[in-house]
Amino acid sequence: IIPGRIGLGLISDTSEHAYLAKDTRVYVNPVNACGSCVECLSSKEENCLSFNRAGKDVDGFLRDFAVVKNSDMYALPESVSDTDGLLIDYIALALSCIDKLNVVKGEHVAVIGGGLIGTIISLLIIYYQGVPILIDSSQDNLNRAKLAGIYYNLFSDNKVEKEVSELTGAHMAQKVIYVADSNINTDLCLKLASPRAKIGFVGFSSPSLKVNFSLAMRKQLEFVCVTNGFGFTEQAINMIANKTISLSLFKFDQIKYDECEAFLKKLVKENKDVPAGFMPIIIDTM
Repeated sequence: IIPGRIGLGLISDTSEHAYLAKDTRVYVNPVNACGSCVECLSSKEENCLSFNRAGKDVDGFLRDFAVVKNSDMYALPESVSDTDGLLIDYIALALSCIDKLNVVKGEHVAVIGGGLIGTIISLLIIYYQGVPILIDSSQDNLNRAKLAGIYYNLFSDNKVEKEVSELTGAHMAQKVIYVADSNINTDLCLKLASPRAKIGFVGFSSPSLKVNFSLAMRKQLEFVCVTNGFGFTEQAINMIANKTISLSLFKFDQIKYDECEAFLKKLVKENKDVPAGFMPIIIDTM
Protein backbone atom coordinates (compact mmCIF):
# COMPACT_ATOMS: atom_id res chain seq x y z
CA ILE A 1 0.00 0.00 0.00
CA ILE A 2 1.35 3.43 -0.98
CA PRO A 3 1.22 5.73 2.11
CA GLY A 4 -0.27 9.22 2.27
CA ARG A 5 -3.83 9.73 3.60
CA ILE A 6 -4.18 13.39 2.71
CA GLY A 7 -3.56 14.68 -0.81
CA LEU A 8 -3.75 18.16 -2.32
CA GLY A 9 -2.67 18.82 -5.89
CA LEU A 10 -3.41 20.17 -9.34
CA ILE A 11 -5.50 18.51 -12.02
CA SER A 12 -2.99 17.62 -14.74
CA ASP A 13 -5.42 16.04 -17.22
CA THR A 14 -9.18 15.55 -17.50
CA SER A 15 -11.77 13.72 -19.51
CA GLU A 16 -14.44 15.52 -21.49
CA HIS A 17 -16.94 14.73 -18.72
CA ALA A 18 -14.91 16.34 -15.90
CA TYR A 19 -16.59 19.26 -14.15
CA LEU A 20 -13.27 20.72 -12.93
CA ALA A 21 -10.81 22.30 -15.35
CA LYS A 22 -7.16 21.45 -15.84
CA ASP A 23 -4.81 23.13 -13.30
CA THR A 24 -7.57 23.46 -10.70
CA ARG A 25 -6.18 23.04 -7.17
CA VAL A 26 -8.08 20.24 -5.46
CA TYR A 27 -8.40 18.22 -2.30
CA VAL A 28 -8.84 14.49 -2.87
CA ASN A 29 -11.32 12.65 -0.67
CA PRO A 30 -9.33 10.07 1.37
CA VAL A 31 -12.30 7.88 2.37
CA ASN A 32 -14.69 5.92 0.15
CA ALA A 33 -17.51 3.53 0.87
CA CYS A 34 -16.71 -0.06 -0.14
CA GLY A 35 -19.78 -0.38 -2.39
CA SER A 36 -20.34 -4.03 -1.53
CA CYS A 37 -21.52 -4.29 2.09
CA VAL A 38 -25.21 -4.49 3.02
CA GLU A 39 -25.34 -0.76 3.86
CA CYS A 40 -23.82 0.30 0.55
CA LEU A 41 -26.12 -2.04 -1.39
CA SER A 42 -29.02 -0.37 0.44
CA SER A 43 -27.82 3.08 -0.75
CA LYS A 44 -26.66 4.00 2.76
CA GLU A 45 -22.99 4.62 1.96
CA GLU A 46 -22.62 6.87 5.02
CA ASN A 47 -23.11 3.73 7.15
CA CYS A 48 -20.61 1.62 5.20
CA LEU A 49 -19.25 -1.29 7.23
CA SER A 50 -15.86 -1.36 5.49
CA PHE A 51 -14.67 2.07 4.38
CA ASN A 52 -11.60 2.19 2.12
CA ARG A 53 -9.05 4.61 3.58
CA ALA A 54 -6.24 6.07 1.48
CA GLY A 55 -2.82 4.97 2.65
CA LYS A 56 -4.23 2.13 4.75
CA ASP A 57 -6.74 0.03 2.79
CA VAL A 58 -6.03 1.40 -0.70
CA ASP A 59 -3.09 3.29 -2.22
CA GLY A 60 -2.50 6.74 -0.73
CA PHE A 61 -1.24 9.92 -2.36
CA LEU A 62 2.52 9.80 -1.90
CA ARG A 63 3.01 9.40 -5.65
CA ASP A 64 3.41 11.47 -8.79
CA PHE A 65 -0.10 10.97 -10.18
CA ALA A 66 -3.46 9.64 -9.02
CA VAL A 67 -6.49 8.86 -11.17
CA VAL A 68 -9.50 10.16 -9.26
CA LYS A 69 -13.25 10.14 -9.87
CA ASN A 70 -15.06 13.49 -10.26
CA SER A 71 -17.02 12.83 -7.07
CA ASP A 72 -13.81 12.43 -5.04
CA MET A 73 -12.33 15.84 -5.87
CA TYR A 74 -13.11 19.18 -4.26
CA ALA A 75 -11.91 22.47 -5.69
CA LEU A 76 -10.08 24.53 -3.06
CA PRO A 77 -10.81 28.26 -2.72
CA GLU A 78 -7.79 30.57 -2.67
CA SER A 79 -8.51 31.33 1.00
CA VAL A 80 -7.66 27.69 1.88
CA SER A 81 -3.87 27.38 2.02
CA ASP A 82 -2.09 24.09 1.40
CA THR A 83 -1.24 23.88 5.09
CA ASP A 84 -4.85 24.47 6.12
CA GLY A 85 -5.89 21.86 3.57
CA LEU A 86 -4.08 19.24 5.64
CA LEU A 87 -6.73 19.76 8.33
CA ILE A 88 -9.79 19.18 6.12
CA ASP A 89 -9.93 15.49 7.04
CA TYR A 90 -9.55 16.29 10.75
CA ILE A 91 -12.33 18.88 10.69
CA ALA A 92 -14.56 16.47 8.75
CA LEU A 93 -13.91 13.81 11.42
CA ALA A 94 -14.80 16.31 14.17
CA LEU A 95 -18.01 17.33 12.37
CA SER A 96 -19.01 13.69 11.96
CA CYS A 97 -18.37 13.10 15.67
CA ILE A 98 -20.46 16.08 16.76
CA ASP A 99 -23.26 15.05 14.39
CA LYS A 100 -23.35 11.41 15.50
CA LEU A 101 -23.32 12.36 19.19
CA ASN A 102 -25.95 15.04 18.55
CA VAL A 103 -24.12 17.68 20.59
CA VAL A 104 -26.56 20.53 21.31
CA LYS A 105 -26.33 24.07 22.62
CA GLY A 106 -25.39 24.35 26.29
CA GLU A 107 -24.31 20.73 26.79
CA HIS A 108 -21.15 19.91 28.71
CA VAL A 109 -18.93 17.66 26.58
CA ALA A 110 -15.84 16.07 28.12
CA VAL A 111 -13.16 15.62 25.44
CA ILE A 112 -10.43 13.21 26.51
CA GLY A 113 -7.29 13.77 24.44
CA GLY A 114 -5.85 17.22 23.81
CA GLY A 115 -3.91 16.50 20.62
CA LEU A 116 -4.89 17.72 17.19
CA ILE A 117 -8.17 15.79 16.96
CA GLY A 118 -9.34 16.65 20.47
CA THR A 119 -8.49 20.33 20.09
CA ILE A 120 -10.34 20.67 16.79
CA ILE A 121 -13.38 18.84 18.20
CA SER A 122 -13.39 21.19 21.21
CA LEU A 123 -13.20 24.28 18.99
CA LEU A 124 -16.13 23.07 16.91
CA ILE A 125 -18.16 22.28 20.03
CA ILE A 126 -17.67 25.93 21.03
CA TYR A 127 -18.78 26.98 17.52
CA TYR A 128 -22.00 25.00 17.98
CA GLN A 129 -22.44 26.59 21.44
CA GLY A 130 -21.67 23.54 23.50
CA VAL A 131 -19.27 23.61 26.47
CA PRO A 132 -16.16 21.46 25.95
CA ILE A 133 -14.04 20.30 28.88
CA LEU A 134 -10.71 19.26 27.36
CA ILE A 135 -8.65 16.74 29.33
CA ASP A 136 -5.11 15.64 28.57
CA SER A 137 -1.94 14.33 30.23
CA SER A 138 0.31 16.79 28.33
CA GLN A 139 0.65 20.30 29.70
CA ASP A 140 1.88 21.49 26.29
CA ASN A 141 -1.39 20.33 24.70
CA LEU A 142 -3.42 22.04 27.42
CA ASN A 143 -1.47 25.27 27.00
CA ARG A 144 -2.16 25.24 23.25
CA ALA A 145 -5.85 24.58 23.93
CA LYS A 146 -5.96 27.58 26.24
CA LEU A 147 -4.36 29.78 23.59
CA ALA A 148 -6.94 28.50 21.09
CA GLY A 149 -9.75 29.74 23.34
CA ILE A 150 -10.80 26.49 25.04
CA TYR A 151 -11.62 27.81 28.50
CA TYR A 152 -11.98 24.55 30.45
CA ASN A 153 -8.82 22.47 30.06
CA LEU A 154 -7.92 20.02 32.81
CA PHE A 155 -4.89 17.87 33.53
CA SER A 156 -5.64 14.15 33.61
CA ASP A 157 -4.90 13.21 37.22
CA ASN A 158 -6.77 11.92 40.27
CA LYS A 159 -8.54 15.29 40.73
CA VAL A 160 -10.13 15.51 37.29
CA GLU A 161 -13.34 13.65 38.20
CA LYS A 162 -14.00 16.05 41.06
CA GLU A 163 -13.21 19.06 38.83
CA VAL A 164 -15.64 17.93 36.13
CA SER A 165 -18.30 17.36 38.80
CA GLU A 166 -17.82 20.94 40.03
CA LEU A 167 -17.97 22.38 36.48
CA THR A 168 -21.19 20.52 35.69
CA GLY A 169 -22.98 21.09 39.00
CA ALA A 170 -22.46 17.41 39.94
CA HIS A 171 -24.36 16.25 36.83
CA MET A 172 -21.16 15.15 35.03
CA ALA A 173 -20.90 15.30 31.21
CA GLN A 174 -23.93 14.56 29.03
CA LYS A 175 -21.58 13.62 26.18
CA VAL A 176 -18.02 12.28 26.41
CA ILE A 177 -15.57 12.05 23.50
CA TYR A 178 -12.57 9.75 23.87
CA VAL A 179 -9.84 10.29 21.27
CA ALA A 180 -8.49 6.85 20.39
CA ASP A 181 -4.81 7.84 20.37
CA SER A 182 -4.94 9.82 23.64
CA ASN A 183 -3.22 7.02 25.61
CA ILE A 184 -5.43 7.77 28.63
CA ASN A 185 -7.21 4.98 30.55
CA THR A 186 -10.72 4.50 29.13
CA ASP A 187 -12.13 4.21 32.67
CA LEU A 188 -11.96 8.00 32.81
CA CYS A 189 -14.49 8.52 30.02
CA LEU A 190 -16.96 6.25 31.84
CA LYS A 191 -16.45 8.00 35.18
CA LEU A 192 -16.97 11.46 33.68
CA ALA A 193 -20.22 10.48 31.94
CA SER A 194 -23.59 11.20 33.48
CA PRO A 195 -26.15 8.34 33.60
CA ARG A 196 -27.45 7.44 30.09
CA ALA A 197 -24.83 9.67 28.48
CA LYS A 198 -23.38 9.09 25.01
CA ILE A 199 -19.71 8.27 24.65
CA GLY A 200 -17.94 8.66 21.33
CA PHE A 201 -14.74 6.77 20.55
CA VAL A 202 -13.10 8.84 17.83
CA GLY A 203 -9.97 8.60 15.73
CA PHE A 204 -8.37 7.52 12.47
CA SER A 205 -6.41 4.77 14.23
CA SER A 206 -7.98 1.76 15.93
CA PRO A 207 -5.83 0.82 18.94
CA SER A 208 -6.78 -2.11 21.11
CA LEU A 209 -8.77 -0.48 23.91
CA LYS A 210 -10.15 -2.10 27.06
CA VAL A 211 -13.50 -0.79 28.29
CA ASN A 212 -15.08 -1.47 31.69
CA PHE A 213 -18.52 -2.64 30.58
CA SER A 214 -19.59 -3.29 34.17
CA LEU A 215 -19.55 0.45 34.85
CA ALA A 216 -20.97 1.24 31.41
CA MET A 217 -23.95 -1.04 31.98
CA ARG A 218 -24.62 0.32 35.46
CA LYS A 219 -24.76 3.83 34.01
CA GLN A 220 -26.67 2.64 30.89
CA LEU A 221 -24.21 4.39 28.61
CA GLU A 222 -24.50 4.50 24.83
CA PHE A 223 -21.39 4.08 22.65
CA VAL A 224 -20.75 5.61 19.23
CA CYS A 225 -17.63 4.95 17.13
CA VAL A 226 -16.39 7.51 14.58
CA THR A 227 -13.43 6.58 12.39
CA ASN A 228 -13.67 9.06 9.51
CA GLY A 229 -15.36 12.20 8.26
CA PHE A 230 -17.20 10.67 5.30
CA GLY A 231 -19.90 13.05 4.05
CA PHE A 232 -18.52 16.15 5.80
CA THR A 233 -15.62 17.11 3.50
CA GLU A 234 -17.40 19.96 1.72
CA GLN A 235 -18.60 21.44 5.02
CA ALA A 236 -15.06 21.21 6.41
CA ILE A 237 -13.62 23.08 3.39
CA ASN A 238 -16.26 25.81 3.76
CA MET A 239 -15.42 26.20 7.45
CA ILE A 240 -11.74 26.69 6.66
CA ALA A 241 -12.48 29.08 3.79
CA ASN A 242 -14.74 31.19 6.04
CA LYS A 243 -12.24 31.16 8.96
CA THR A 244 -14.82 29.56 11.23
CA ILE A 245 -12.12 28.37 13.62
CA SER A 246 -8.54 29.57 14.05
CA LEU A 247 -5.93 27.15 12.70
CA SER A 248 -2.90 29.35 13.28
CA LEU A 249 -1.72 27.40 16.35
CA PHE A 250 -1.25 24.15 14.43
CA LYS A 251 2.31 23.78 13.11
CA PHE A 252 3.59 20.93 10.97
CA ASP A 253 6.93 19.43 10.03
CA GLN A 254 7.77 19.90 6.35
CA ILE A 255 10.23 17.68 4.51
CA LYS A 256 11.39 17.10 0.94
CA TYR A 257 10.36 13.94 -0.87
CA ASP A 258 13.89 12.51 -0.90
CA GLU A 259 14.05 12.89 2.90
CA CYS A 260 10.94 10.74 3.45
CA GLU A 261 12.52 7.37 4.13
CA ALA A 262 15.01 8.61 6.73
CA PHE A 263 12.42 10.86 8.39
CA LEU A 264 9.77 8.11 8.67
CA LYS A 265 12.29 5.60 10.07
CA LYS A 266 13.30 8.17 12.70
CA LEU A 267 9.64 8.87 13.50
CA VAL A 268 8.82 5.18 13.97
CA LYS A 269 11.89 4.68 16.19
CA GLU A 270 11.05 7.67 18.39
CA ASN A 271 7.36 6.76 18.72
CA LYS A 272 7.48 2.98 18.84
CA ASP A 273 5.88 2.89 22.30
CA VAL A 274 3.40 5.70 21.64
CA PRO A 275 0.07 5.55 19.72
CA ALA A 276 0.20 7.13 16.26
CA GLY A 277 -1.15 10.48 17.36
CA PHE A 278 1.51 12.84 16.09
CA MET A 279 0.83 15.84 13.87
CA PRO A 280 0.45 15.58 10.09
CA ILE A 281 3.68 15.86 8.08
CA ILE A 282 3.94 17.96 4.93
CA ILE A 283 5.81 16.12 2.17
CA ASP A 284 6.82 18.49 -0.61
CA THR A 285 6.94 16.56 -3.88
CA MET A 286 7.55 19.60 -6.08
